[in-house]
Amino acid sequence: MNQQGFIKVLQHQALENWGECSCVESSVTLFEKNESNAPLSIKLVTKGTERYKISDSYYKLDQGEFIIIGQGQQIETTVKSKEPTKGICIYPPISMAREVFIGFGKPFEKQLSQEFENDFFHLTTSKYRLQSPIATSKFLNQYIPMLLNQSEKDEVWWQSFYLNLAEHIAFDQYKINHVLCGLNVAKKPTKEELYRRISKTRDYIHDHKFENIDLDELARISSLSKYHFLRSFKSIYQQSPYQYLLKLKLVEAKKLITHGYTFQETADKIGYSDAKNLRKKLRK
Repeated sequence: MNQQGFIKVLQHQALENWGECSCVESSVTLFEKNESNAPLSIKLVTKGTERYKISDSYYKLDQGEFIIIGQGQQIETTVKSKEPTKGICIYPPISMAREVFIGFGKPFEKQLSQEFENDFFHLTTSKYRLQSPIATSKFLNQYIPMLLNQSEKDEVWWQSFYLNLAEHIAFDQYKINHVLCGLNVAKKPTKEELYRRISKTRDYIHDHKFENIDLDELARISSLSKYHFLRSFKSIYQQSPYQYLLKLKLVEAKKLITHGYTFQETADKIGYSDAKNLRKKLRK
């Protein structure tokens, strides 16, 4: 491992009944590390850029992005920058994560009988943004300031943090599994790669929701043909990208109207071409 900079341990101990876990803060200009059979982890960049090779896939994490990496993978981490690259790495206790995952969404009767005790625990490795509309993003946004402040945290606090984090990740994975089951693709790795590509375009739509979004650009971002992009987006989100974008615009329009903006002012702000049509849409 090569390293220039510092890594500060925020927490590293075995939680009672759950086992090893840790959380570290880093500020480095150089960091190179190879791991085999790596533990479950969440890696978040708060400043700069980090690069990862996970199995045979490459990921670039910029500021405000994070990646959830399932246990047991081969990971190559690279940071090379003139200015310090800052981030947080979270390693939840695997026994806790496993119990949360295999019990999430199961009927209570089944939990009592422990029929799912040997269920397979699989996590889809994927990159997200802190602004992504998923449960884990909202959770991390809330907890990052608490992780980085200097106040002392006892074992009860950390146990609650890891448990809540595992529940939010499990909630998102439960939804991902539902989506993957509905995709007309034979191999699971292919399904997961398709999900990652379409999720990337979904984030792009959120970032540019007040602009005119071009289908060619969305297809380029997903590295799919326009036809396959449209079909895949609809399979995952149950609506076309245009319908998805319209819904985002209307949500914002309702907020603006509530705050006293006229329909014309609102239409101009959200990039909607027809104020009269916008009025009709909002009255439906």
